[in-house]
Amino acid sequence: LTAGSLYHHFPGKEELLAAVLAAGLDQITASVRAVVDGDDSPAGIAELREFLAVALEDFAACVAKYDSLPSP
Repeated sequence: LTAGSLYHHFPGKEELLAAVLAAGLDQITASVRAVVDGDDSPAGIAELREFLAVALEDFAACVAKYDSLPSP
């Protein structure tokens, strides 16, 4: 995957980061909604906690890589 192919779909790195973060937030929202809407068992809550910890690590890594992206 090259920078040129990324920027074919996104005008700049700000829009790319926004799209990545929005997709991640959609996943987090779905997981939280599943617990709130009924899977409030200890196993469901533990799974949600684990997912959120991994998601936060992924977001931090994504933001850290943001500055290294070349501009279009």
